[in-house]
Amino acid sequence: ASDATLARLRDSAAGNPLYLIELARSVATSSAQSNAAFPETVERVLAARIDQLPVAGRELIRDASVLGSTMSCALASRVLDRADLTDAETWARELGDLVVIDKETVRFRHDMVRVAAYEGLSVRRRRAVHQRAGDVIEEWGELVPIADPVSALAFHATGSGIPERIVKWNHEAAEAAIAKGAMEIAESLLRDVVGAQRQVGAEAVECCATHRRLAFAAERAGHPDAALGALAQAARLAAEPERALIAVDRTRMLEKLGRYRSALVTTARALKACPDFNTSGHLRLSRATVRNFLGDWLECLELTRALLRDFENSDDRRLLAQAHLLAEWCCSCLGLPERVDHERAALALLTELDDSIGLANLLLNRGVSAWRECRPADAIADVRASSELYERAGDVPGMAIADNNLAETLTSQFRLDEAELLLLRVRRLLRAASYPLGAIAATSGLSRIAAWRGQVTEALELQIEALTGFRELGADDYVVDSLVRLVEIHVIVGDARAALEAAKDAERALARLGDVPVTPAALARLTARALRLAGRNDDARESFQKAFELAMADGFTYEIALASMGLARMDGDDERYAAGLAQLAELGVIAAPPGT
Repeated sequence: ASDATLARLRDSAAGNPLYLIELARSVATSSAQSNAAFPETVERVLAARIDQLPVAGRELIRDASVLGSTMSCALASRVLDRADLTDAETWARELGDLVVIDKETVRFRHDMVRVAAYEGLSVRRRRAVHQRAGDVIEEWGELVPIADPVSALAFHATGSGIPERIVKWNHEAAEAAIAKGAMEIAESLLRDVVGAQRQVGAEAVECCATHRRLAFAAERAGHPDAALGALAQAARLAAEPERALIAVDRTRMLEKLGRYRSALVTTARALKACPDFNTSGHLRLSRATVRNFLGDWLECLELTRALLRDFENSDDRRLLAQAHLLAEWCCSCLGLPERVDHERAALALLTELDDSIGLANLLLNRGVSAWRECRPADAIADVRASSELYERAGDVPGMAIADNNLAETLTSQFRLDEAELLLLRVRRLLRAASYPLGAIAATSGLSRIAAWRGQVTEALELQIEALTGFRELGADDYVVDSLVRLVEIHVIVGDARAALEAAKDAERALARLGDVPVTPAALARLTARALRLAGRNDDARESFQKAFELAMADGFTYEIALASMGLARMDGDDERYAAGLAQLAELGVIAAPPGT
């Protein structure tokens, strides 16, 4: 080719190597003039190359595209009813370098070649080949040369448009995908089943079951809105006893979407219409879970204690496991020693049930408790194990929430770069999953990292965004935490007046929240720093002392050390300050927060 043609090729490709190569091949084999306009996309280039094949080659490549990117020569021979396709030479002769031949299989050199060929088929021909492929695979049986026959049958059922086949094979393939943790694939397959059941007029009970399974897959894939929609459809199709169970699932989705008031209304209505004792237990557990998300830990704990009393002799091990799990978390938040008893009971029950998600929840809770109990290595190990369990189970939001907790620990250790990478990933995942509470929590965490790096303008913007989001969701415990972080940002800036105003807001919010651990100590410590900035040293000393006493009562080493260091700075006590640094070092902290 001339230099001018090569220059045009480079300019047209714009850095896309596949487009450049295919465009060059097209130019080399085309009889068109060298100044003719180039196809604008790689798909058009490939379509043009296919159009240049002889008639037999065009028919073969388009029919073969129905069988996937890689296919067995023997399968293609049977589906397309051509004995010569078992011979590799036939493929090489008719399709040339558009395919790659490897012993008994043929694959398209690039999947875009297959797509371009597939797009060239009429809808009628596509469906006919898909139907024939499904027939052949079913008839062939166990010896069919396909790695995953069920997935292949679902693929061809969908392509054939035959609803009876879609109901059968897509449902089976969806269950296989769920077993592997491939929830997005399962969700897509089940959506096709829903449409096919509508076409064949399936019984309401069957349609209801499919919608519930679709909701399960969508939830695990991180699509709570889609799951909620599927559950709404299931509720319309369900009989009264099952509708109450669906309400439990709907409540969980509403929790994930931060719609707590709606969640409480859903459970209240379902309880009124629920005659079954066991189902009412799950609804009561759902209400307790909502109270936990609202930060009403005392009420949540009372609800779970009542459940454990009422169901003490129940065979519903899953209900008992979840009640103990929730009680463990509330006790941890409230600093109650019975936390350990609930942890042991939850661990035994969840292990017996082989409940991966429940165990992931427990490990996450246990990690938070380990950090508060000055066991940093255990804390990080438990939270990482929790994230891995969520991931293996296909629970994307769960994994992201665990990683968010890990990032909080890493931030406290001043491992800011590691924490930031985690939080950016977490926020991206949870925004994509439409899980607002988790995404906003990640934003709050990123604000603290920015503040500790001295990027105070960015920190302030992020924290105000987080605070607004928490208030809109009615997540009172997160509102308090955000306000405390706002105090810290103003302290780092050196704005005593703004810091003290934020501290007053935090105190009022904390009073509404009730008796919680750790946060009051942190607020008292940061208020002390604001008072010192304002020149009110006596008040500052009193606030530091309050922070120290609160932290000692909670047994939270991190806050004990920081409060002690604050008092040491006021008194010029270098020895006490060094002791505080040593306590932080035991937690794996490589640097204290700025200004400490």
